[in-house]
Amino acid sequence: LLDRVPADAWAFYTFRGDAARQQFERFRDNPLYSMGLREVERELGVQFSDIVALFEGEVAFYSRPGAPIPELTLLLDAENPEQARASAERLLRSLAERAGGEVTEDGDVTTAVFDEFAVNLGTTEGAVVLSTSKDPFSGGAEDSLGDSDRYKDALAAAGAPDEYTGLAYVDLAEAVELLLGYTAVADEDVPAEVRRNLEPLRSLVAYGEEDGNISSQLVFLEIGE
Repeated sequence: LLDRVPADAWAFYTFRGDAARQQFERFRDNPLYSMGLREVERELGVQFSDIVALFEGEVAFYSRPGAPIPELTLLLDAENPEQARASAERLLRSLAERAGGEVTEDGDVTTAVFDEFAVNLGTTEGAVVLSTSKDPFSGGAEDSLGDSDRYKDALAAAGAPDEYTGLAYVDLAEAVELLLGYTAVADEDVPAEVRRNLEPLRSLVAYGEEDGNISSQLVFLEIGE
């Protein structure tokens, strides 16, 4: 899914969905929680198994600059995209109904409009996509995050392997710039000392590896001069 993440994304997280699905299934089979889950199913009108099925493949999340808030996008690499999309749509419609939101259809994209933001749902290239923007449904960006030098340099500095159980990346320099921009728009003053402390931050990379029965996780914070 990395190839579908735009090059200007400042945050990216991906993991294997099968591990999350197994955890959800253990949660479902625990008698301590099964009654509560049935109540949630009745409230939302969605079977827990349908939600679990959304996590059968790779799961990826990214954020990129946007206005008035950054774009937030979730990608689900499902074996049966149409079935997964139908489950996600039932859940989205149920949440919108309970929150007083409005659901509209625009071609193959379903949009739930809440008070402060909208969530768009559709499928692209075999993946289910939920996003606060419609850009992911317009053909995608020509350049992906995986091709960007800043992403490759950050992973190289962290010693990230080619294969991992999960990976998180944040361009801290971009995140700080966005944060300061929003505080300026909100007419909030950021103390000079805080600005000085934020200035050296470059990137944050975290990843997990498996070697037989041994799992390890590493978090790497890159700081510049």
